[in-house]
Amino acid sequence: MTGVSIDGAQVASSASGSASRSFELEQVSINNVSRIELTKVPTPSTPADSLAGSVNMVSKSAFERSRAQFRYRGYLSANHENLSLTRTPHSFEKYTYKILPGLDFDYTLPVSKTFGLVITGLVSNQFNEQHLSHTAFNAAGTATGASFARPYFQQHTLQDGPTTVHRSSASVKADWKFAPHQVLSVGIQGNYFNNYFGTYNWVRNAGTNANPTVTVANGGVPFSYSDKFTVGATGRGGVTFGGGFRDKMGATTAGNARYTYDDGNWKVEAGANYSTSRTWYRATDRGHFAVVNLATVNPVRVSFRDLSPDLPGTVEVFDNSNRPVDPYDINTYRVTTATDNPVDAKDEFEGGDLSVRRTLPFLPFPAALQLGGRHRIQTRDI
Repeated sequence: MTGVSIDGAQVASSASGSASRSFELEQVSINNVSRIELTKVPTPSTPADSLAGSVNMVSKSAFERSRAQFRYRGYLSANHENLSLTRTPHSFEKYTYKILPGLDFDYTLPVSKTFGLVITGLVSNQFNEQHLSHTAFNAAGTATGASFARPYFQQHTLQDGPTTVHRSSASVKADWKFAPHQVLSVGIQGNYFNNYFGTYNWVRNAGTNANPTVTVANGGVPFSYSDKFTVGATGRGGVTFGGGFRDKMGATTAGNARYTYDDGNWKVEAGANYSTSRTWYRATDRGHFAVVNLATVNPVRVSFRDLSPDLPGTVEVFDNSNRPVDPYDINTYRVTTATDNPVDAKDEFEGGDLSVRRTLPFLPFPAALQLGGRHRIQTRDI
């Protein structure tokens, strides 16, 4: 419920293919932005779907410089865990570079005192490691005796999700001061975004049933726990792998023409704009599944020992005959599901606005009266 606009024109956002009003900033670059205006509460001049406020990014103007200026920057981006200059493995079963280059520039050209151009561009590449550790405690379960006052450590998840992000953008804006106090600005920009991520989830679960699937007389181990350990019941645990492997791509373009008259007392603004955004996810046609899940071939018992609030000190896995199972051996697992779920989403804005504002200098406090109107059409297709 926060509207995002560029030079007063709302920008489209296909929001990862979800039917929501959220705005994703990943397809917007700010190297062409001069300043950012925040409205914390809605005003009569902001769209009605901006109940949480609004963000307006004001693009750079040629009139901000008295002479031509070309600024540029080149750099390398790296994660301290991957400082090799050669290709190293990625979770997509391919070798990739992890130290990646980037470049951005802006060129401001005041052709005359009344006309100027601003041209900007950006190419950004980043690789990032994502290591997460999740713990889960349970205050229930069948015959476990657990409660909210005395829960047991049920599950530990390790997640590794390396991700590589490529982003590029370009923009051109022309400003023409064709008469005193009057400026006509026309701008267009385009952004492309590509993120491929491969996430592995390794889950060790002691289960929620205290009754072993093999009787104690036949060697089954019942459930027990304290604040220092959890011993899962025979056959009630699980060790699983889950993975999400997606190529997420997006493209956003925005065009805006705006007229402004401002003599200090009167301010007239009028504009027309168009913006479109696309997001698409791909997996199998990129050579991999979107989601892959694996589970142990046979039922297992999982125990956690030397527990701390954040991590188990030791994780043990046994089969129904109480023989140790190696959770690091790929032969322990079988594939249970392999799926694909491609997504195509599009968001489109077109509209225009006109407003007239008059300051009221005769009052003892700052005040103004503004009248205006706005017409906007939004089309979402998922």
